[in-house]
Amino acid sequence: MGRMKRFGIIVSTLLLMGVQSNQQDAAFHQQPALEGTESSDRSTTVVVVDERPLADDETALEEGVSPEAATANVFAANLTEHSFEQVPDFRSMTVVSDKKRAFLEFLAPKVHASNESIQADRIQLLSVVARLYIGLTDADLEQVNALARRYKVPMTAKTTVRQAIHELLLRVDQIPVSLVLAQGATESGWGTSRFARDANNYFGIWCFTAGCGLTPLARDEGRSHQVAHFETVDAGVRYYMNNINTHRAYAKFRQLRAALDPSDQAGLVLADGLAHYSERGEEYVQDIKGMIRYNQLARFNP
Repeated sequence: MGRMKRFGIIVSTLLLMGVQSNQQDAAFHQQPALEGTESSDRSTTVVVVDERPLADDETALEEGVSPEAATANVFAANLTEHSFEQVPDFRSMTVVSDKKRAFLEFLAPKVHASNESIQADRIQLLSVVARLYIGLTDADLEQVNALARRYKVPMTAKTTVRQAIHELLLRVDQIPVSLVLAQGATESGWGTSRFARDANNYFGIWCFTAGCGLTPLARDEGRSHQVAHFETVDAGVRYYMNNINTHRAYAKFRQLRAALDPSDQAGLVLADGLAHYSERGEEYVQDIKGMIRYNQLARFNP
């Protein structure tokens, strides 16, 4: 994985230097990327992010589109096997160590599965990159198009292959398991929050269409958001990870990830890219780092 990442960084640098031939760019006709499924993430703590109107290439959960449908559009092939989940009753576990162990054993495999799906996409992307300078086929261009839609790369009529691939190399990459577990535990109270129990939402993801989720009991006056409902916990995990890989609020996270050294403690380093996840900003980042250290979550990273 480390060599593949370094290869991606080298290629990304070359792309920025303009090595790519204009012939492929001229042949690249990209449809608009899928509209971003932004969620201003919030749970039992006061969490993110950006409630301003979005640019044309990004939207909140589309009007009339449920979180489940939005997730299915991106990951439909991966959801069927997870349609019937056995979710532990974390609230009934009175011994804290037992609750934590059950939570981590439940959530970690779902994070690994989502990362495997992302890594499969990255392998496809790098296979296209490897053919970049000998000439891309129509199938290659279709693959870039598909990945650009899946990872919500902002596209215009002037977007080139070089630009699309450069952005995809930043977006199509794994997220440290330790970091996902730390956020999931923090946002869901180790799986005990109402949103985790009744909406399969372990990451405080918001939605903005009536009936799309649960109404927070302490919602501020004048706000209309709900906390999104997902058909399964697995669907919520995949949605959250796609959001981290695509939303403009986490561009710093993706830049930090691209520059990671194999010797870095990935979860701790990349937590610095999540200051916008919570209104608490840097204090939230430090809490996530503390969660990773105290619970030794780095042991779940490959």
